[in-house]
Amino acid sequence: MYIKEKIIITVFFLCVFAGNVRSQNCFAVFTVSKHKVCLNQPVTITNQSYGGMMPRVYDWNFGPGASPPNFNGQFPPNVVYNTPGKKIIQLTYTANSGLCVDIAVDSVFVLQPPITSISFSQPMCVGEGVDFYNTGTTGPNWGYFWNFGPDAIPSTSNAENPKGIVYTSGGNKMVSFTISDSICMHNSNFPVNIFFPPLAEAGNNAAICPNTSIRIGSIPLPGRTYSWSPVNTLDNPNVPDPLATPDAPETMYFLTVTDINNGCKSVDSVKITLLPPPVVFAGNDTSISKGSSVQMNASGGINYFWSPSEGLDNAYIFNPFASPEITTTYIVKVTDAYGCINTDDVVVTVVELSIWVPQAFTPDGNGFNDEFIVRGGEGVGNFELAVFSSWGEMVYYTKNINEGWNGRKQNTGEELIEDAYIYCIKGKNVGIPFTINGLVNLIR
Repeated sequence: MYIKEKIIITVFFLCVFAGNVRSQNCFAVFTVSKHKVCLNQPVTITNQSYGGMMPRVYDWNFGPGASPPNFNGQFPPNVVYNTPGKKIIQLTYTANSGLCVDIAVDSVFVLQPPITSISFSQPMCVGEGVDFYNTGTTGPNWGYFWNFGPDAIPSTSNAENPKGIVYTSGGNKMVSFTISDSICMHNSNFPVNIFFPPLAEAGNNAAICPNTSIRIGSIPLPGRTYSWSPVNTLDNPNVPDPLATPDAPETMYFLTVTDINNGCKSVDSVKITLLPPPVVFAGNDTSISKGSSVQMNASGGINYFWSPSEGLDNAYIFNPFASPEITTTYIVKVTDAYGCINTDDVVVTVVELSIWVPQAFTPDGNGFNDEFIVRGGEGVGNFELAVFSSWGEMVYYTKNINEGWNGRKQNTGEELIEDAYIYCIKGKNVGIPFTINGLVNLIR
């Protein structure tokens, strides 16, 4: 038993000792984010060292021109180089109180960035092409990008020496120029002065009604001359704001303004559209019996005015009721949403109605005025007479013009009280429809 236990203890001791021997191994390992960088571009270094026992010491040296130049710690900061060339990065990793030391080395090549410099031909006036030239770093390995600033056509370019850049407005323009490759890049901004053009204001596009005029253009400015075309529908083509009276459905007027101080010109245009007049319809000619009315029904706009206004209940609506005493031609003036005006007319023929309607009757059986009956009626057809009580009950109805109401309820014979009753008469007078409404007094 003693021998067996001694063997076990000895084996355990050897295993522990063997483990301590292996722990003496330590390995310095790190990676860099880029092996080629440009000046002042950060390099990220990742420490991957392993093995060894505490204490562990990390001693970094990043090479000349590095910021920081060295570092003592497990996790190094980003490093920036301010001088070009090959840079050696070295890590010395120490563990086990100096019993284990390992060194790792890697390199980064720091490139010189390009230099951006330009020259350009400056135009006299807006609208002339500007040529730009790269006077800095050049060569086929570099890429170029231009941004010419606001109101430039084209606005950008990838050519090394772009030409014919046109500005549509004047003033100071800031041109941005970038030279780059896959690693390095440099950008600079350069001011370019473009002469302001003379102000040309032809005015806003507009639509006008037929046979009307509109003033186009704007106020005059000193040191400018003005020329308009076409000239045939303008009162004066050499002023900044002529009066235009176009006669075509659509007319484009062109204004050329010249700055007499420098031969610079600018052009503007305005389109004047001639609106069609509103399509007005006053309605079909019609006939009514004298004393009757007819509702008009005009169309074609938003505002209406009828004349003559006599015999109309409202001369300012599209559908007034007309009750002329004699045959009348009504003219309606219609204004559409654009303010354009047109007219149309309609004839209302008045035909005399040959009937008479009493205002009261006395059904007392004395043989005089005992019935409410419509008199006359020669040429009257399709006759209808309906009588209603004041609360709306129909008490009498006939289609015979020669029949009258005796003051009793038609279906029961009940004698009705003294009151005012409503009547409605319809028919045709020589073929013209008519309607007569009114009150008749039943007197007992």
